[in-house]
Order: sequence, then C-alpha cells, then structure tokens
Amino acid sequence: MTAQRNDNPQLGDPIRAYLNLNNISTIFKNTGISDIDIGQSNSGFKYPKETGKTAVFESGLIWGVKIAGDPQVRVGGSTYREGLQGGWIDSVGNVVPPSDPRSRIFRIRPDVYPEVHLSILPGNP
Repeated sequence: MTAQRNDNPQLGDPIRAYLNLNNISTIFKNTGISDIDIGQSNSGFKYPKETGKTAVFESGLIWGVKIAGDPQVRVGGSTYREGLQGGWIDSVGNVVPPSDPRSRIFRIRPDVYPEVHLSILPGNP
C-alpha cells in the first residue's frame, strides 16, 4: 500500500492508501471502504492497472466470529456503505479518535524501512 500524501498533513492523516500490487491498483480508506476513487463517486479498482479500466465500483471487508458457548454469531465491517470509523478502542476501553495522529493508515513492509521497529504502531510496547 502506498499512503496518500497530503501537503498540509493534519492529525490522523492519511485516511486513504493505495494498494498497487501486480496488475491491480485500488484505494483503501480507514472506514473499511475500498475500491472507490478518492472523490467517492467512481470505481477505484483499476485492472489492468495502467489502462484506466475499472472492475469494481466499491467494496469493503466483513468479518465474523462465533464464540464457543455463545450461540450468537457476531459480524462487522463495511460493504457498500461505511460501517466503521478511524481510530480504535485501547486495552483499557478508551476510545482513540480518528483525529489522533496514530489513527492513520500505515504501510508496513520490512524491506522498505528495516530500521523502523513495529513498536511505533499502536498497541505495541
């Protein structure tokens, strides 16, 4: 993923990142939405990457869990509508808002910045 650059970065930036992999180019947003352009009006999933042709208008990530001993299945995520927001809930139960500078999309590739340790990421000692 390539983080979207901002000439005037604010807290919590960037909120979007590009995934350029093989012959695909698409966009992910911190609300769980993907495959839609930055203006959120046209397809953002380009295939083949350099042609400008698009294959998906908008999508997202959905997950589910079934806890042993609990009959209720729990699901979350985003599909065609945003179902999440940036930020997270820390181990104590405090809400870390999207405006926090750590609430952003990170690009993690050990071959790009091997000197950066994972301890800079939220939740790591």
